[in-house]
Amino acid sequence: MEEMSTDTIFIRHKLSTTPAILDTLWREDLIAIHYIDDDSTDPEHYRAKGETTAANVLSRLHACLQTGAIVAASYRELKPAMLKVGRIDPVKSRLRARRFQDSNRGELTYKIVNLVGVKNIDLSRYPVLTGIQPRGGTLTGWQSATRILESILSNEPLPMDLASLHYAQLEVLCQEHLRETGQLRHLLTPIGRNMYEIDICGIAHDGALLLAQVTHTDSQGATADKARRLAAFAGPDRKLIYFGPASSQPQDAGLTFISIEDVFGRMMKKNRALIERMLKPDWANNRTEPIR
Repeated sequence: MEEMSTDTIFIRHKLSTTPAILDTLWREDLIAIHYIDDDSTDPEHYRAKGETTAANVLSRLHACLQTGAIVAASYRELKPAMLKVGRIDPVKSRLRARRFQDSNRGELTYKIVNLVGVKNIDLSRYPVLTGIQPRGGTLTGWQSATRILESILSNEPLPMDLASLHYAQLEVLCQEHLRETGQLRHLLTPIGRNMYEIDICGIAHDGALLLAQVTHTDSQGATADKARRLAAFAGPDRKLIYFGPASSQPQDAGLTFISIEDVFGRMMKKNRALIERMLKPDWANNRTEPIR
């Protein structure tokens, strides 16, 4: 796999513009921002005008042009099931102003950057990229998706190992482990992102409340902090489960520890097709084993 670029960004095209202009951006592999109609691409020019957000976004784009970046771009109003993935190349990419005609608002000036090495991907083949997209903002960092996006751009599949799973996928795997081993009967809330102290909240096989924390971290300090937060939920008819690396088992006796290595190993034996669907985007065309 190629050496990773310095930055990974996600840009959400929320432009209130005509479909024709958005289509032009898509067809020409351009990402674009629009704040005020001005030809300058100098962040300080906008900072002086009080346009702090525009200045910050332009500063980030200039930084990307210096070091290179992986870009995932959403054009949801035009292509809701697609994502454009490419690179900002320090030599081949350029930040410039470009004027477009809007049928309702007249001439608009966008700041655009051309991407190179672009792939337009079907999100149904990479459902994790739908579930982990940054919330809010026009342009944000997306470091957690770097390895997946690098795999797409280099056309090299991720290896079938634990380290290849995004943390959101690991949460799903642990939840499925609980369900398949009969420990979890029902979920009470969506897993993962909406909760801080816990990742899985459900009803155990015996009717008790089941709460679980899932983490990749092997930091002793982080492990102790996460375990303390989970332990705060202790009480009658509750089961508290901590999923983490075997090397970082929490010391709290009130928590049931399950290593993520054991979960991955068991699921590879019992339900390998699930992991293949997570890590191999061509599963839809090459399905050989049913999901249990």
